[in-house]
Amino acid sequence: MNEDRVTKWIELLYRIEEMRIQKELDEEAMAEQKDRTLAAFRKSKAGESGKLRRHVFKTMRWAAVVIMVIGIPAAIYIVYQDRAPDYSLMLEEISDQQMDENTSLILSDGSAIAIESDQSVITYDRSGEKVKIEAEQTISLDHLKETEKKEVLYNRLVVPYGRQSTITLCDGTVIWLNAGSYLIYPREFSGKKREVYLAGEGYFQVKGDRDRPFVVTTDDLEIEVLGTVFNVNSYPETREVETVLVEGSVKVSKSDARNPLKGSRVIHPGQLVTYSRESEKFSTREVDVEFYISWKDGYFLCDKITLERLAQKLSRHYNVQIVVEDELLKRTTFSGKLDNKESVLEVLEIINASKSIDYHREGGAILIRRGDR
Repeated sequence: MNEDRVTKWIELLYRIEEMRIQKELDEEAMAEQKDRTLAAFRKSKAGESGKLRRHVFKTMRWAAVVIMVIGIPAAIYIVYQDRAPDYSLMLEEISDQQMDENTSLILSDGSAIAIESDQSVITYDRSGEKVKIEAEQTISLDHLKETEKKEVLYNRLVVPYGRQSTITLCDGTVIWLNAGSYLIYPREFSGKKREVYLAGEGYFQVKGDRDRPFVVTTDDLEIEVLGTVFNVNSYPETREVETVLVEGSVKVSKSDARNPLKGSRVIHPGQLVTYSRESEKFSTREVDVEFYISWKDGYFLCDKITLERLAQKLSRHYNVQIVVEDELLKRTTFSGKLDNKESVLEVLEIINASKSIDYHREGGAILIRRGDR
């Protein structure tokens, strides 16, 4: 290994170190330390002290070997981490107004498009350069070109309580988003995988691509598919994250920066995998998938669902706080079909006919207690 290559390895080592501790160590101090070490090596290279030169060269040769064995994988990992999308930052940029009013399509430059429809439909063309909103509005995204660094441009779709949305991505994947959900996705997919971020509930009909798996990332899980149909429920206020498979197969893995495959399940059609946020464990069982995906077709099909959880679903759909006050009533189960096109009071009357509940408005909320009969 010649001295020029050793010099390059030293510089690479400092680049790795700078990336690793850039938030903890003053950049100027790091630059000075780097310059001092490289100057010492180059001084020995100039021949002022042959013994020192041989010593430094020998030391740096071993350092280069260490870099090759350890540093390069670390560099790849750090660079990958550095380029990974910061979904949490993108979520923080969503304003309270965008979460509470109309559905919002937020473009990569921060501009937002308000969509007033309760059931909005959004469609990208195959290039990702045009997006159609409903049937009448088409927006060109040519002005949002990728930068010279070729960084990926991410858009965000915010669906507040009381609304739903359907979006077709540039690859042909169709996603139904339930009320109170957020989707972060690249305008155009590049690289070896197609990745989106979901908070809330989404029904995915993924366009098959054997060379580029589709990955849905949540705060807790990664769901990887090649082409399939499935539903993910990952609302932050729930104790569990649920993934139910309609067609194909998916691998559900625990998100872990140190070990991405820590805990995983491969499920098949008709199976539900549940991840407990409390115990950090998975469980899998056979289910009737219709009970988990009926929301996208305009109704809630319920099978022994607790009134507490049903109240959560209704709260999101009707954008009104529904509180079950009685602790025993919270654990009472309900089975039946509820048309979510009816008003919230009509739906509560259907529940009342089965479970004898008493409900009334108080402020901006609906309180539910045990009925008299």
